[in-house]
Amino acid sequence: MRHSIKHHAGVGSAQDAINKQYLTSLSLRGDDLQSKIDVSEGGTESARLRQILERLELGLLDATTGDPKGRYGLGSNNLLFMACELLLLGKEPEGLPLLLIEEPEAHLHPQRQLRLMDFLRQAAEGAIEGANHSVQVLLSTHSPNLASKIPLANLVLLQGRRAFPLASNQTLLEAGDYRFLERFLDVTKANLFFAHGVLIVEGDAEAILLPALAKLIGNDLTEHGVSIVNVGGKGLRRFSRIFQRKEPDAPTIDVPVACLADIDVMPDCAPAILGLVEGDDDMRWQTGKRRWKAVRDFGDNAEQGERALRDRLKENDGQSVRTFVADHWTLEYDLARCGLALPCPDRKGWTTGSHHSMLAP
Repeated sequence: MRHSIKHHAGVGSAQDAINKQYLTSLSLRGDDLQSKIDVSEGGTESARLRQILERLELGLLDATTGDPKGRYGLGSNNLLFMACELLLLGKEPEGLPLLLIEEPEAHLHPQRQLRLMDFLRQAAEGAIEGANHSVQVLLSTHSPNLASKIPLANLVLLQGRRAFPLASNQTLLEAGDYRFLERFLDVTKANLFFAHGVLIVEGDAEAILLPALAKLIGNDLTEHGVSIVNVGGKGLRRFSRIFQRKEPDAPTIDVPVACLADIDVMPDCAPAILGLVEGDDDMRWQTGKRRWKAVRDFGDNAEQGERALRDRLKENDGQSVRTFVADHWTLEYDLARCGLALPCPDRKGWTTGSHHSMLAP
């Protein structure tokens, strides 16, 4: 009986389908997964059919030699289980094929997590060879690795007893924002989906300085569950709009989001010190195509001009999102101006050698 079950055509076809249609898509190059359906040892040949069927086991083999491979852990075995479930769902002739997965990242190598997400996307699109139809896939996760691979419009943030879909008709994100975030919302930035608070910054200086400054004033960011998202440029709003709901009367996402923006208006002495001009008569002061501003560009209304620029940077604030703009030029310059570059008592100059300290009044 045991021999008959092991060599039954149905058992063989199921094993082939799991290996070729599913595990191939979940394997890493040079570290393939392969399954074998067998009957576990124990019992007698005269046992009833149900007793024998209950001893059926599904295990992983070395794809090269076909030998049992003991080093596979719980994560790889979870992949095998998911492959079996998808095989059954894909063969269902009717009904709603629905796969629910709770935290598939558990015990799973980060690279296999990425392969798993690609595979589940294929299953949802009906692109698995041999499957009769697509499968609806719902999964819960605490993994930035997985969240960065899922299309943003397919994500749902869960907070308390509420669910906040991030589909295009639910947020203040525009179509171009979705395309941008699909390219640049990587694993590091995807921490924002799991944070109790978010700081969105323009560059490395803020990402390095802010945690240190927070500790100095007794507010450790990690302890408070605050994530820093370094966008490496001016795209603060693209990320903050993730947390803003489109319907004005709808419940809002209760995650405070702070955008830290530079005002990027240099003191008048800075362009010459930085080599951008060669004095007041340099033609680069006269062109409107330059990508920098100085205080003198506002004429006699410098204070009013900077206020208007600051208001423009804040004009999209709302719900849980607020923008904080540097008072003068950049965060680093503000820190130097407000005391980090103090006069040295022993010599003329400043205690630091940066441009910012040289420019401090």
